[in-house]
Amino acid sequence: IHEAVRLAGALGADCVYLLSDGELGANVVTRLEAADFGSAVVHTFGVQQRVIDRRTGLVDPDRLREQQGRNQNLITIAMAHGGTFTSVTVPAAAAALERLRPIPRNRSRGVVWGVKL
Repeated sequence: IHEAVRLAGALGADCVYLLSDGELGANVVTRLEAADFGSAVVHTFGVQQRVIDRRTGLVDPDRLREQQGRNQNLITIAMAHGGTFTSVTVPAAAAALERLRPIPRNRSRGVVWGVKL
C-alpha cells in the first residue's frame, strides 16, 4: 500500500480512491494519514464484512465493533486528505448467487498485477 501511495502522490492526481476492508494496523493508518498525496483528495471505500450471525440472525456485537473500528481507520485517512468515506456492502442477491456458485479463493502469496506481495 505504501508503494501505491508513493505512486499516487507522484502522478499529481486530483483525486485518489482507496478501496479496502479497513483492516489496517495503527502504524499503517498513521502513515497513510500523514502520507503525501500532493494536492489530491483521498476518498475511501470500506468493504463491509458480515456482522449478522447466520445461526441466530442477530447482530454479533463483536463483529459490529470490529467493523466499526475498520471503518474508523478509513474515515481517519479520508478526513486527513479532505475526502469522504463510503461503505460498500454486498447486495443480498449477489451474496445468494455467490453461495450457489462459490468463487475459489486464492490464499497463496505471489505476483498479483505485477506487484509482489
